[in-house]
Amino acid sequence: MNYLKRKKNEAESLNGYYVIENVLCGIIVLTIIFNMSALTSAALTLSFVVVLIHFGKLLVRGLTKTMIFVIFIIILSLFAVCIASVTYNVQISFEYMKEYILFATAIVFMCIAAEDTINRRTTSFILKFQLIVACIYPIAYFILPDLTSNIGLHFNFTNTNLTGMWLLQSVLFSFVGFMSLKGAWRILSLTTAAFNILFIILTNARNTYLAFALFLGLFLWNLLKQKPRYSKVFVIFLLLLPLIFIPLYFWLVDPVTENGWLDFLVSEGKQLDSRLTIWNRAIRYLNVGSGWLFGNYPYLQGNLHNAYMVLLGSYGTLTLISVLGYMILIVCQVNEKTHSSFGRYCLAGFLAGMLLGIGEGAFFSGGVGLSLVITFFLFMARGDLDTKQLNLPMSKEKKKKGKYAGSKYIR
Repeated sequence: MNYLKRKKNEAESLNGYYVIENVLCGIIVLTIIFNMSALTSAALTLSFVVVLIHFGKLLVRGLTKTMIFVIFIIILSLFAVCIASVTYNVQISFEYMKEYILFATAIVFMCIAAEDTINRRTTSFILKFQLIVACIYPIAYFILPDLTSNIGLHFNFTNTNLTGMWLLQSVLFSFVGFMSLKGAWRILSLTTAAFNILFIILTNARNTYLAFALFLGLFLWNLLKQKPRYSKVFVIFLLLLPLIFIPLYFWLVDPVTENGWLDFLVSEGKQLDSRLTIWNRAIRYLNVGSGWLFGNYPYLQGNLHNAYMVLLGSYGTLTLISVLGYMILIVCQVNEKTHSSFGRYCLAGFLAGMLLGIGEGAFFSGGVGLSLVITFFLFMARGDLDTKQLNLPMSKEKKKKGKYAGSKYIR
């Protein structure tokens, strides 16, 4: 009886790790906007530590295939870093390994999203806290000076593209909140969405426009179709799209630029062929030695303006293929377990976040914790919030199972 009572309390209580990780992401946004760089670094470093401890807790519980897969990727990519560092006689330090730590944290957090349990109360906390974070941007816009450069609105982020990506996450949370919450939370969701969509437009971040367009398409599809989950082929295609975009870009950029077909997307500091120089440089370095196999971390670490180009440039083809397989495994696994409208909206948010990888590498490099916020959508997709409580239509699968189908505690 005591065991059952303890399990019930666990199922209804907030998960401390998720709370801390969520709050740290909020602190990162707040400290960047208000120019508190020391606190930003501290919050980012602490987020690495919390994710590591969280993962350690899962390892103690027992190894799974997903955990073995992520450990294999971490070791393989570390080996690639060491090979390149020895080849170019580079001294290894914490600052040097910072990009690798960002990458490792991103894939480990995805593993936690797939393996750990999450209850409805924690899922609700994540969503509501992110709606509060979304309020920071409108408040800052009206009280802080000099938030705009000649390129666009930056909110004191390092560049307008990064600003657009962070703003997009707040907009996506607002959409999910509007569809799933009631009363004041729904009004807050609508208000923050309106302001932050306007701010995204002011950033001139074309990559963010594309990701938001995808989310809107999935959002409308969810409203109209009410299917229990996305097609597996469709999910895999979206995950591979940033990789498919690379050869398409090389093939089409010259005729598109010469004919002016997309000149309406050109603005100061944002030319259509801006990725050409970066990716050509990366290919030159990959052609040296074992670059294609193990990457060239000393010279190609950092944001190569495509998520998979970051993996290829820093860690090589072996790591890239492994990460692709790992991501497809996890996202398809979550998609199969999604059986509510809420879960589909959250998974749409994650897929839109991954589509940012077409023109930016921020999920794996230089995102200042952006990968954690994007992965929260995976956590929420597994949260299985009650559709009646959220004022969402019940899926056909749940109707067949009965009114009270679904567990508070999802494994």
